[in-house]
Amino acid sequence: MRWAALAPVRRMERAFEDLEFAKEHGAASVFLLGQTHGMSLADPTLFPLYAKAQDLDLTISVHVG
Repeated sequence: MRWAALAPVRRMERAFEDLEFAKEHGAASVFLLGQTHGMSLADPTLFPLYAKAQDLDLTISVHVG
């Protein structure tokens, strides 16, 4: 069964490690909230996370609630 990984967005190095682990163990995407820790999805702080997800061929799944 494929699943979505939840990345710790306040610690980008840890997020990268978690995404690599998730990809190796069958994750299909990265789960993000529309607003998290005061950041929107358009916050430049998240751009490295998007790049890493793209490098690993993981989609971004957004929960808008």
